[in-house]
Amino acid sequence: MVDSNTLFTLNLKSMEKTLQAIYIRLDLTSQSLSAISLSQLILKIIFSSLNPVDVASLKKEIKKVLGAEIGRNRIEESLEILWNEKKIQSENGQYYLSHGKRKEIDKTQEEFNNRILRIIDKYFGKSETDKETLIEWFQEVTIEFFTKYKTAWLAARSRNFKQKDQFPLLINLVTNITKKSKKILNQDKEWLIKQYVHFIHEDDEDVDSVIWDYGMCAFSASFITAATSADQLSIDTIRDSIFLLDTNILMYLNLEKGEFYNCYTSLEKAFKELNIKPAYLHITRDEYVRVMTHVSQGVYNIVNKYEKEVLLELEDEFVQTALHRECVNEDDFKRFFKDIMVPPDSFPGGLEITKHDDNDILEITASAMADEILITELNEIF
Repeated sequence: MVDSNTLFTLNLKSMEKTLQAIYIRLDLTSQSLSAISLSQLILKIIFSSLNPVDVASLKKEIKKVLGAEIGRNRIEESLEILWNEKKIQSENGQYYLSHGKRKEIDKTQEEFNNRILRIIDKYFGKSETDKETLIEWFQEVTIEFFTKYKTAWLAARSRNFKQKDQFPLLINLVTNITKKSKKILNQDKEWLIKQYVHFIHEDDEDVDSVIWDYGMCAFSASFITAATSADQLSIDTIRDSIFLLDTNILMYLNLEKGEFYNCYTSLEKAFKELNIKPAYLHITRDEYVRVMTHVSQGVYNIVNKYEKEVLLELEDEFVQTALHRECVNEDDFKRFFKDIMVPPDSFPGGLEITKHDDNDILEITASAMADEILITELNEIF
């Protein structure tokens, strides 16, 4: 019989796997996804250590988990975020958790462990292989699953559907790991392989919860390493694809006095290099028109109230771009907004942007917009 305390001891033996499994939500809404993800990983490493840790130790453990070097400055920035948010404490360059924070994460760990135990009992309990071995095997297979299929998993999750062929060659992945195991009993291997493929498609609260934790940890790792390099798998995944732009990008795309204008120019170059076709949906066009109408009214009110000298001091990308285009009075500004009242048809360098809708997209969009659970989960991530 393996209880949650025994499972925690097992996890300590393979800490890199544990750190890739348990997702801890951090309410750091003002930070970037990369900063949030690295902060979460650091928090788990500090939790996993029985003693306070310094930056050098954190750097070493992060490399074990991610397989990539993370700069000391990024680690120190994340530590400062965690310290400012009272998630960790520090003394003489050593970082540790308060009793209350450790107790909070202990609870998360225990809930996760109990779900794993229920899954092992329910889906793999008929195996004669000992439970400790099954848990280690389950961790290894699931981590490898998200190494290969995290993008496909998220796409399936966003569309709220499960089908047997959404993860091609999954059985090969499970087979390779299972056949190599010297601890799993030979008579169990074929059954466990088929059972895992069955498990991953199950509609079950524990399955959804555990897979969600693994999936979010996989994406967190991607956010951290994305700032260091672009892996070939990610590049191949988006090559020759259609990239849907949202209203926030379309609004500012061709504002030459906009904060991110040069970034969009670089993005355009990447799209051309990878043969990515930028597009937007019909519902995005409708939203764009509504937002731009509201923005234009606000700008007209400002233009009517203030002289040009005051307008030049405003930190408004629309006002500054209009002034750069020699707009002087309200009529000029109205002509300016008339030209940008519909989404742009190209990037600054001429790459075409098309309107993209088909029946599948419309169905998926309508379903996602009505899925309150999905919306809540996405809000929890961001």
